[in-house]
Amino acid sequence: MARLELYFDESGHSADKPLIVMAGYMATADQWLGFAEEWNAALVKAGVVRSDGTAGQFHMTDCETKHGAFKGWKEPQRRSLLRDLMGTIERHRLHATGFVISTEWWKTIDWKDEHSDHRDLEDPYHHAMQNAIATALVMTNDQVAAPELFAPEGVKCVFSQQGEFQGRATAYMAALSYFLSRIHPGFEPVTYGDPAKLPQLQAADIVAFEFRWRLTCPDVDRWPMRQILNSRRAMFAGMPSGILANSNLGGEVKPIEFATQVLQAGEKLARELTTPTSLPDRNTSS
Repeated sequence: MARLELYFDESGHSADKPLIVMAGYMATADQWLGFAEEWNAALVKAGVVRSDGTAGQFHMTDCETKHGAFKGWKEPQRRSLLRDLMGTIERHRLHATGFVISTEWWKTIDWKDEHSDHRDLEDPYHHAMQNAIATALVMTNDQVAAPELFAPEGVKCVFSQQGEFQGRATAYMAALSYFLSRIHPGFEPVTYGDPAKLPQLQAADIVAFEFRWRLTCPDVDRWPMRQILNSRRAMFAGMPSGILANSNLGGEVKPIEFATQVLQAGEKLARELTTPTSLPDRNTSS
């Protein structure tokens, strides 16, 4: 029995994007050992460094568009870094996982239809959070395909910091942790993390970026996504049913499609479970 660690990042925004993706990597704590050091070493080797010479932050959008830390880079330089980073992911045998939601479909849901006393989910971001975890946990039920993930003794789940929805998600995260801990003993409270300090979340950024690319441009065979799929350690799901039908994932990976039970925390339970955010309160001087 192993302790699992899941790291997720999002791609897309409900205000102007048709799809919201939540995706990342999961692996045992032992598989994650040494990952951060190898990842940072690759960044330093490529010249992605802070002013003090330590590893900087990898961001897939900046790398793709050659902005930020990648401004002025030549294509061979960019490809070399991606090869090193994807090689690190492969050596640690990380499992890619993700969930996609259509924003237009999401807007058609009547949240009060069955649970009039429950809180609405305010944004598909929250729906994606819940279902990304559910998709990942499906892997823990398959002793043949993913024996190292089977029946874990504990699960740690970290989402990349997201300022706009993070505060509003506190009650949902608390309720989600509460219910999942009852279904999966050892499930730890869901938390947020800073990608600048956690290379695991920088790796998750690659999956989120590439998964959304494959969904919006299924005929574009991008090298990073090909590596993710060819590893045969990937599982993706989405809503509404059929959203993955034209995503060009067949054969390389087994996509799943299901309508998971949306967690809507009742007002009373949400108040009981809500805990102060771990981020500093900007309205205080301390």
